[in-house]
Amino acid sequence: MASGASHFDLFNREVFKPQVAHDAHKRRLARWSSDTVLTIWDRDSDGKFKKTTDWRVHGGPVQRIAWAHPKFGSLFAVSTKYKVQIFAELRRRSYAGELGELGWYRKACITDSEVDITDIAFAPRRLGLILATLSVEGFVRIYENMDGIDRSQWFLCYDDQ
Repeated sequence: MASGASHFDLFNREVFKPQVAHDAHKRRLARWSSDTVLTIWDRDSDGKFKKTTDWRVHGGPVQRIAWAHPKFGSLFAVSTKYKVQIFAELRRRSYAGELGELGWYRKACITDSEVDITDIAFAPRRLGLILATLSVEGFVRIYENMDGIDRSQWFLCYDDQ
């Protein structure tokens, strides 16, 4: 059940500082809390955020959340201990071929880091669907998704190690 919330309501029960990120148009908000639950909030016509879904993120505490530009669909990434997980909002088909409800699905998991990933960011839309990661040791890796439809294939195109 969706409920209205102010920004204060989104943070009032946290012992640890949660990770929060808005999409490019500030219509959506992703929030990870210390109990490992990732929550998606959508802004309604009154300007209030309504919780639309939540789920547990596996892989440890979320370090950062980053949204891709809406040109690439509803897509965001979360960095956890040694990996980056990429989620997309999709409408799945049933076995009968009928379209179902929208839901968030993990499309990719980038696991080639051997140390904690402390920051992530998507490139500006004019550069394409590119994701940069920064490790605790200060190393930068850049990944690119070159397929306009399949968001599960990310290729390492730069590594400064």
